[in-house]
Amino acid sequence: MTLVALVVLVTLVQLSSAGRRRQGRPKCECTATQCVFPTEGQTCGVGGKKTVTCSPSDKAKCQQKAGEKNCRVKCPGKTCKYGRPSWSTCDLATQTKTGIRTLKAEGSDPSCPQTKNMTKTCNLKCKYARQSRTQWSECDSVTKTKFRTFPLVQPANEGCAPVKNITKSCRLRTRSLPQNDESECKYEKRVPFGPCENNTKKRTRNKISGGDQCQAQLLEEKPCRVKTGGRNAAKKPKPKKCRYEQQTPFGPCEAGVQTRERRKIGGGDNCPETKLQTKPCRQNKVKCRFVGEWSAWGECLNGVKLRTRELVPELANNQKCQKKASKSAPCDN
Repeated sequence: MTLVALVVLVTLVQLSSAGRRRQGRPKCECTATQCVFPTEGQTCGVGGKKTVTCSPSDKAKCQQKAGEKNCRVKCPGKTCKYGRPSWSTCDLATQTKTGIRTLKAEGSDPSCPQTKNMTKTCNLKCKYARQSRTQWSECDSVTKTKFRTFPLVQPANEGCAPVKNITKSCRLRTRSLPQNDESECKYEKRVPFGPCENNTKKRTRNKISGGDQCQAQLLEEKPCRVKTGGRNAAKKPKPKKCRYEQQTPFGPCEAGVQTRERRKIGGGDNCPETKLQTKPCRQNKVKCRFVGEWSAWGECLNGVKLRTRELVPELANNQKCQKKASKSAPCDN
């Protein structure tokens, strides 16, 4: 609490000293003369000059504000106020209407014109009945157009036409009628082909219409389609799967590999009678066994002495155990 009170006290002292410094500063007070124009007879407008005097004069800020400055005086002008115009009816020829505005007596200069004429375009809102429209007229062969009429909905604004005509272009369609040509020969269409003989199919189509130059029957031929695949194609026999004995045991592990020979029990002539199968293996660890104790150290040869131990007969050819059956040591000097 003591530290907080000390900080607050220092802040209040700083604020009070700053306020005293501000109150001690003198303000710059300025006065100006009337605006004087260089042209004789000019009393308003721009281009005038005025003299500004500021105190205290020893302050730099007051010196900047003092001196001769530009000035201007607003000139009084005319004030013309008019009322709302009374508009005439719409002129259909020019699609415009005119209005006259009268000068207001209050707040207006008497020298203003008493009236003011105005002109603006008409805003005619004409509604026509779509339900009562007429049907499209016949197409005019000269202009290639047709029209239809819409009646005016009552009541309507002044200047609206009683009817509204809509015109659009039309097309004159000329459809040529088919002509019977007696010289054209026509035959039956949906006649099936016969069976395939000598890689060829045949069919006969009878005449329907035509002159005497047309044949009474038309003979058509086409080659047969040879199917090389699909459901009807001859299926090749699948070769028989070779089958061998499953429970044949593997032989002993030799050089990290086990081998077994499986005999055929089913399959085609292309299957061999036996199948040789191999798999990797790990040789079991052999525990070296010895007979008796270590022999005494032998004579020293080339600074090395040896001693041996006898292996059991079944491990006599095991190289790993042979290495463990002998020991070497440096000779004692």
